[in-house]
Amino acid sequence: MATCNNCGATVSDAAKFCTECGTKIDKVETETQYVFVEKAGSLLQILNNPTEVKSLSINGYINASDFNFLKKHCTSIQNIYLSGVEICSYEGSEGTNEGYNYYYNANEIPLGSFFYWLPIDDGMPSLKSVVLPDNIIEIGRNAFARAYNLADINFPEGLNRIGFVSFAFCKTLNTIALPSTLKRIDDCAFNNCECLENVYIKAENPPHLGNNVFDGISKEAFLFVPTESYGKYKSSLWSHYFKEIIPD
Repeated sequence: MATCNNCGATVSDAAKFCTECGTKIDKVETETQYVFVEKAGSLLQILNNPTEVKSLSINGYINASDFNFLKKHCTSIQNIYLSGVEICSYEGSEGTNEGYNYYYNANEIPLGSFFYWLPIDDGMPSLKSVVLPDNIIEIGRNAFARAYNLADINFPEGLNRIGFVSFAFCKTLNTIALPSTLKRIDDCAFNNCECLENVYIKAENPPHLGNNVFDGISKEAFLFVPTESYGKYKSSLWSHYFKEIIPD
């Protein structure tokens, strides 16, 4: 039997997804640390040996300063589970836009949260999978840009906007499923995700696309859309990026 790192449910060894919460089951045996953050901004006081943590499940309340701590100190992190997290607003200079006094909205993945600026030849970032909070409404700009090993991420219902360059150069990302609530994807959000081949979307009306949103994805990429919305997507900018649009 295997254990879901997100909710702790027991599933069969053959299972690919948890039957309780839908999280993808990682067959690699990686010990997960579970932490509860009672007060946003206090993760650094709770997490032991952050540089050694490879799999982390957080519940409670966090803000942009906690995301900055994760980025700077959890340098070996592979899996992050945030479904039980509430992201609180924050204003200050210790967020992910470090050194600048900045206001970060609640229920938003802060800008640059897991953005890796180093060239690919200087090492591959470790992050492989992310379970996002259930209540987020926006993913900030550059949030996961250049997270080269990121292969698995969910986009929960309630998400309205995916920000500028937020997943650019995520070169391992192959399949994404976008929610019915999505309204907008900003410029270059999935630019140069060269292995991205399957995009599923539940939105009945095609979300607004900025410039070059899917430039550089696989030339064999398919878009799966609601059957009743096929014509809308076929006549929209979405059709420019995909080999075929398939009613789903």
